[in-house]
Amino acid sequence: MVTVNAGPAAEVSVVTFNIRGIMDRWPERAPLLRRCLKQADADVFCFQEVLTGEFEQELQLLGPDYHVHECRAALQHLSASSLLGAAYVSSIRALLRFSWTRSLLVSLPESVEGWREQHQLAGNWSRLLRDLAIAPFYGNSIATRLPAAQLQPPQSSNQQSSSSSSSSKAAGLAGSIAGCCSSASSSGGWGTSSWGSSWGGSSSKAAAAAADLLVLGDFRAAQRVCVQLRLSPAPGTAPQQQQQQQFDGSGSAVEHGSSSSSSSEVAYVWLVNTHLDHAAADIRKRQAQAICGWMEPLKGSCAGIVMTGDLNAPPDEALHAAMAEAGFLSAHKAAHGFEPSHTWPSGIQAPLMDEGEPHCADYVYAWQAPGYQLLVTAAQLCGDQPSEQDATLYPSDHIGIKVKLRVVASSSSSGGGSAAQGDAAAGAAAKPKAGS
Repeated sequence: MVTVNAGPAAEVSVVTFNIRGIMDRWPERAPLLRRCLKQADADVFCFQEVLTGEFEQELQLLGPDYHVHECRAALQHLSASSLLGAAYVSSIRALLRFSWTRSLLVSLPESVEGWREQHQLAGNWSRLLRDLAIAPFYGNSIATRLPAAQLQPPQSSNQQSSSSSSSSKAAGLAGSIAGCCSSASSSGGWGTSSWGSSWGGSSSKAAAAAADLLVLGDFRAAQRVCVQLRLSPAPGTAPQQQQQQQFDGSGSAVEHGSSSSSSSEVAYVWLVNTHLDHAAADIRKRQAQAICGWMEPLKGSCAGIVMTGDLNAPPDEALHAAMAEAGFLSAHKAAHGFEPSHTWPSGIQAPLMDEGEPHCADYVYAWQAPGYQLLVTAAQLCGDQPSEQDATLYPSDHIGIKVKLRVVASSSSSGGGSAAQGDAAAGAAAKPKAGS
């Protein structure tokens, strides 16, 4: 047992959910999924297989209270895959600029998939039509009601050197993954995308958005968003003297200036969301390692990292050992001592549904920085119950996972590493052995 110092803390709830786009009886399950997400009431929703951008599937489900950070994984991949793919993406960009062609493109995914399901068209040619219809919007997204970090935490010269080295390693891993995928570009490896700048907005904002995407190939990508949490002082703690906001070099910014009870510390947490390869375990492991390498340079300027996604990897895969080696711990296992028996398939029955052996495919992983603890106070499934009117209808073909974390600024942590199982009421944390 480790006694947690009564330092300032904040609670945050995160849901990871592969919502299956508009496939598998979407008109019927959309209201069920909407109710499921409302009940979850999370601070952060990390979606996979979502139709983002102009389609706005997240806002259809969540309403206007969330800010959406999009990741158009399909177009990201196609843009880098070949000259033909780049030409397709360029055409889509042009069509999305005009209201009537944009409306047409937004209407196609549901129309095409509805037609396929009605006639049970499972052939490759109909799947190609479906993929072309959803490609302008298909990918991942992070929807959050937490404020995004407005400041870029500074790096020391040592951190900058480490950043350069880690970035090179991540690029090398991404390149080696590309060599294993038949759909990867023959013109180079994958890496941080520069594609995002073509979608409009200021060049500085576009460059920042591009730097926060990692293309993994075959409609796969990782995205990251930095959010800020205001840590409330522990009960009975004397208020800090404050003057102005400045970084203290340990992943937090302390506001100095007033001595009121509302004075607090601001901690920065990176959210990472991804969807890994479905076919090959060795590719999934390399993709996970590339993401960890991509995040390594940022560890010196945050309180922690929360990585979510459809990893398509049962608990016994080598990917999870690689995550533990990088200092990450599965939140569900930290809370319960084991992973869910399965998060796919949910039990939904649909004309063109994917089929396979049930397994745990979805995870929330956490890493904590020195001087902080990310305590897992709860972890539960969401979307695991069918409709009351139809036992074959579920919110998605996947089951989501909701995790509650308590971020504590504490000197009891001797170094960065795996998040811990936590008891928020008792203020104690048990650190189980890191693993899958």
